[in-house]
Amino acid sequence: MSPAEIQPITILAVPFPGQSHLNQLLHFSLILSSRNLPVHFAAPSSSIHQAQLRLHGWPSTSLGNIHFHELDLLPPAPLSPSSPPHLSHALRLFDTPLLLLPSLSSLLHSLSLSSRRLILLHDTFMSVAALEAASLPNAESYTFQCVSAFQALFELQPNLRPTTRANPIVAAQFDDWVPKPILESVKRLEHERPVEAGIIANSCRALDGEFVDLLAEEYGSKKVFAVSPLHLIGPRVAVVSEKQHECLVWLDKQPVASVVYLSFGSTTTMAGAQVEQLAIGLRRSGQRFIWVIREADKGAIGSESKSRTGGLPAGFEEEMEGFGMIMKGWAPQVDILAHPSTAAFVSHCGWNSIVESLSFGVPIIAWPMQLDQPRNAMVLTEYLKSGVIVREWDCRREVVPAARVEEVVRMAVEEEGKEMRERAKKIGEEIQRAVAEGGSSMADLNAFVAHITRHG
Repeated sequence: MSPAEIQPITILAVPFPGQSHLNQLLHFSLILSSRNLPVHFAAPSSSIHQAQLRLHGWPSTSLGNIHFHELDLLPPAPLSPSSPPHLSHALRLFDTPLLLLPSLSSLLHSLSLSSRRLILLHDTFMSVAALEAASLPNAESYTFQCVSAFQALFELQPNLRPTTRANPIVAAQFDDWVPKPILESVKRLEHERPVEAGIIANSCRALDGEFVDLLAEEYGSKKVFAVSPLHLIGPRVAVVSEKQHECLVWLDKQPVASVVYLSFGSTTTMAGAQVEQLAIGLRRSGQRFIWVIREADKGAIGSESKSRTGGLPAGFEEEMEGFGMIMKGWAPQVDILAHPSTAAFVSHCGWNSIVESLSFGVPIIAWPMQLDQPRNAMVLTEYLKSGVIVREWDCRREVVPAARVEEVVRMAVEEEGKEMRERAKKIGEEIQRAVAEGGSSMADLNAFVAHITRHG
C-alpha cells in the first residue's frame, strides 16, 4: 500500500450484541462519522442487520463515513445440560466475544496496516478486542461503557462506599442481581483486563458527575470522557410508520403532564399475576397511561416466564380505550418521554432509560428487575432524588399489589411528588445544557475527538 493510501486515522467500533449495548455504540459511531472520521462497525451479521435498520434519519454526512463488517462466528460449544433453558440465549451472547475473535483479529490487523493510527472502541464485554489490539504498534483502545459511572465504580471495587459532597450513598450489595451462570460468563470475559488509553463513559456530569470524577481517579492516567446523553447529540431519528406514530398522535390530544408511560425494556419479563395487579392499580389511579407490553426478546435473563403479554384483566383494554393505550411491540420511547403530555415513567431502570427520562425532566417510578437496575434505582431515588421506588429489592419475588401501584402512580403525579418532579425538571435542564455547545458532555466529546486526531 502506497503512503498516499494510508489513512491518518481509522476507528473500529466493536459492540456487544445486546440491544441496548448495540444501540449506544452505533449512535456514538455515527456521531464520530458525522465529524468526517472513518468508522468501521464490526459485529456478527444479525447485529449488523439490526444496526442498519437504525440508520433512518441520519444525514448522508454521517452515513458516508461508516462501514459495516460482518464478523464470522466459530461454531459454539454445546451448553451445559445444567444451564437453565431460559438463559440459553443470554449465555450464547456472552460466548460471542471469543467466537468472533479470529475474524475480528483479521480485521484489526488489516485496518492497522492501512492506518497511521487505529482507534479501537469496544464494549466493556468485548475486551478481547483490546487484548488483540495490544500487539499492534499503532492501535489505541478505549472502553465504551454502557453502565452508569456508579455501576462502573462498583465493578472495579465491589466494597466501594463512595461519599459525595451532596449526598452520601453506599454501594449496597444486591443478592442475585445477576443469575449465577451469567455472572460466571461475565467473569470469564473480564479475567484479563487489557491496557487501554481511556474510557468513554455513558454518563453526564449533570447526572453523576461526582462518580465520573471518582472513576477518573480510579483509572489514574487513563482518560475518562463523559459524553452522555447520546440521544440528544445528532439528529432525532424519525418514527417511520403510522402505527408507531399512533401513540404520539394520541399524546397530542392529552393534557400537559397527564400521562404515565410504562415500559420494562426488551430483556425482562413479568409474570401474569403481576401484569394483572399492575393493570388494576393503573385503573384505580385514574391516571392516563401508555403501557408497552411486549414479548421479551430471547435474551431475557431475569425470569423463566416466556411472555408478559398475558395477565391483563378481562375487558381491560376495551374499558381503558381512549383513556389509556396499550402497545404490544416497539414504542418510540425518546419521543414519548420528550412529549409535554408525559408526566412520569414506570421503568425497569436500565441506565439508558433513566438518562433518556431525566434528560426531558420526567421523574421515574422505579421497578428494577435485574443486572445493574437495582443500583441504578438507588442512584435515582437516593442520590438524584428524582424517582420513587416501587418495592425494596428484598421483596423482588413478591407480587406488587394493585394498592401499591396506585399509591406510587398517584405519588408521582400529585402534590406529594412535587419536590421529586421539580428535581427531575432541574436535572433535565442541566442535562440539556451539558449537550449544548460549551456544556460538559459536548466538551468531553470534543476533547475525545481532539485527542484521537492529535498529531504525533
